Amino acid sequence: MSILKNILSFFLLWISFFGFTQNYDYELAYIDTDKIYYSIIQKEGGLFFGTNLGIYRIDNGAKLIEYDLSVKGAIDKNLNLETIRISFITAPKNIPLGEFRTSITVIQSFQNYVYVISRGKLLIYKNKLYSFTPYESVRSITTNYVGSYNGIYQMDEVLTYPPYTNGQIKEYDGITFICYDGLFAIRGNQQEILYDAPAGNRKYGAIENIFKLQTSKYIIVSDLGLYIYNLEENSFKMIYDGNYIPIVPVKKTFRNGFEFKTGFWFGQNNNLYSINLSNYEVSTFFSFESQIVDMIAVGDVIYVLTNDKKITFLYSTTQQKFIVKTIYLESQPHTIEIKRNYLLMSGNKGLSIYDLSENQLYNNVVTDEFNRGAIFKTDNAFSLGSIHGVYRFENIDLLVDSISSNFVVNEVNYRNDTILILIVILSGFIVLIYILNNRRRRYNNQEMVIAIKKYINANLNKVDVVAICEKFNIDNNLLYHLDSDFKPGDYIKQKRKEKAVELISKGFSIEKISKATGYSISYLKRYF
Repeated sequence: MSILKNILSFFLLWISFFGFTQNYDYELAYIDTDKIYYSIIQKEGGLFFGTNLGIYRIDNGAKLIEYDLSVKGAIDKNLNLETIRISFITAPKNIPLGEFRTSITVIQSFQNYVYVISRGKLLIYKNKLYSFTPYESVRSITTNYVGSYNGIYQMDEVLTYPPYTNGQIKEYDGITFICYDGLFAIRGNQQEILYDAPAGNRKYGAIENIFKLQTSKYIIVSDLGLYIYNLEENSFKMIYDGNYIPIVPVKKTFRNGFEFKTGFWFGQNNNLYSINLSNYEVSTFFSFESQIVDMIAVGDVIYVLTNDKKITFLYSTTQQKFIVKTIYLESQPHTIEIKRNYLLMSGNKGLSIYDLSENQLYNNVVTDEFNRGAIFKTDNAFSLGSIHGVYRFENIDLLVDSISSNFVVNEVNYRNDTILILIVILSGFIVLIYILNNRRRRYNNQEMVIAIKKYINANLNKVDVVAICEKFNIDNNLLYHLDSDFKPGDYIKQKRKEKAVELISKGFSIEKISKATGYSISYLKRYF
C-alpha cells in the first residue's frame, strides 16, 4: 500500500511539473498521503498540523516533524482538539491544484510556501519565484515593449512596423526609440521611421543602441561607430569611427532624465575608452587581458565582463583607477546587470547570480538560451529575454534565499534521474491524465510533431509559437518537450530560410518572397 502511495505522490508531482496550464506562480514540492490532515494552525512563528496520527509541525519548507502525537484529530488555535468541520473553500488560480481544486478545506501561506489540505491529503507548493511569457527570440525588454525577431509587442499588441528588432528599445519621456538596424520613433499616437537601413544602403550603418545625453541630443551606437543624433533636425554626426569592430557601451542607471553627462565610456577589443562629449576626444581609459563582452557602471565601480570567463571590478575616480576584484566564472555569459547587491549574468547556457555581499556564485538559476542585451530591471523586479520568451523575477532577495538553499530553477531540464524512472513507470497513467485535465492529445509523440510540422509548412508566412500553442491546445513548455530533436522556433526559421532560397533561385520578386515566407523586405535585402 505504501508503494502505491509513493507512486501516487510522484505521479502528482509529475503532473505539477509538467502541468497543463502555464504561468502558475507555485509548483508542487511535496504531497503527504500517509496521514489524514484536518487543520493547519500558525502559532508563535511556527506552523502546526492536526492529523489522525497526532500534531506535526514544519521544520523547514516541506519537512514535517513530530510535535505532539497524543493529540489526534483537528486542532484549534491553542493546539487543542476540536470538532471536525468540513467546509470547502475557493482556491487561488495561481496554484496548480488539478483534481484537488474543488475539495480544499484548508489553505495556508507560510514563508515561501503554500500548504493545502484537500481530501485529507497535504499538498505543499513552493513559490516559483518567476513568471514566464512566451515570445520568439526576445532581443529587448522595456516597461511597455518586448522586441523580438518575430515582432515588437506594445502591451501585448504587435506593432505593424518594424516587423522585428535585433537591437535595443529605449523608452524616454515622451518618446520611444526602436533600434532595428534602422531607427524608429513612437511619440504618443505618432510613429515615424527616422532612419531606414535596408541592406546595401546604410549610410550610418546598422543601429544597435541609443543613449540620452544631458542635452536634448543622443548618442547612437551602430556597427560603423558612434554618432551624435539630433532629434529635432533628424541629423547624424559621426564622433568615433569604429572600423567595423563591435562597440560595447557601458550601461549606466538612468536617472534625472539622461544617462550620460560629460563623457561616454565604451569598449572595443581589450580596451575601455572614454570620449569627451564636448570636443569628442577619445582616450584609452583601461586595457584588459581579454576582449570586453559587456560592462555596467554603478557609482565609481565599472563591472567588466571579458571573454575569458571573468568579471573585473574596476574602481575609477578622477584621481585613480585600479582593479578591486576579479570573479572567475564556470561558463561564459554575454550580458551582465546589477540589481542591488547581486550581479546578474546571462548567456547561452542560462542565468547565474553573484551575491556581492556574500561573495557567492550561483550557477544555472535558470537554464535556457538567453539573448545578448535582453535584460531589463526596475526598482522591484528584473526581466530576461531568451529564445523562448521573457522571465520576470519580482523578488531577487527571495530568489537568492531559495537558490542558496539548493533550490535551482531549471526551465529546460528540471527532472532528476529518479523522477525520469518514475515517469517511465507511470506511463500507464497517461489515460488518467487525459481525464483529469480534459485533454485529448498525448504529448511527446511523433504524431503531434508531424501534425505541427504540417501546420507550420502550410502557414509559413504567419505562423509563430503562440499560434501553434493555440492551434494544438498545448502550452509553450510542453511544446518544447514533445521531442528533444524538434524545436518549433528553429524549425520555423529553417523552413522560412529554405523557402526564401528556393524562391530566390526561381527568380521570384522580393515582394512575393516576403509574402510567402513572412520575412520583411528589409530583412530579405539584408540577409539574402
